[in-house]
Amino acid sequence: MEKLKLAKHLINFIDESPSNYFACINAKNILNEKDFTELFETEEWKLKKGGKYFVTINDSGIIAFTIGSEKISKSGYKIAASHTDSPGFLIKPSPEINRKGFNILNTEVYGGPILSTWFDRPLSFSGRVFVENDNVFKPKKYFINYDKDLFIIPSLCIHQNRSVNDGMAINAQKDTLPLVTITDEKENFL
Repeated sequence: MEKLKLAKHLINFIDESPSNYFACINAKNILNEKDFTELFETEEWKLKKGGKYFVTINDSGIIAFTIGSEKISKSGYKIAASHTDSPGFLIKPSPEINRKGFNILNTEVYGGPILSTWFDRPLSFSGRVFVENDNVFKPKKYFINYDKDLFIIPSLCIHQNRSVNDGMAINAQKDTLPLVTITDEKENFL
């Protein structure tokens, strides 16, 4: 039964972590519950034997570690590593594009996604957004997660692309831009 509980915990963590930022936030919450002490890159670290610590980097990476109570030559050490990001698309600044009445987002491929799997499925978005503030050097930062079907990367129907089943080259910059709406207006839509 312990394995089932662990599996459900992992599934919940993945479900609640739609982007690397939320994976980091959720990992930080778990570490806080387990009495880890947060460290900051800009401060001097005062580490103690038997201590439990973590540091976040750029809101998207987290390093957690414990310090044993014995000398390292006696107890040894263990390192476990993972990463919080996954392949997907990043929305570029000023992303609104209107092409012949189709409002699409200008995006950039991130990581190494299998592009064909992104077509014709509902998409949402999650991540970190910076917004202008009174102090230009300190913009406001928000973490957003829209858990709704908002976009789709459409593929052509077979009678407009007869060779689709023979395999096709996908131009990530042209063929994978998400469709937002269809309109006659030529205005910004975000």
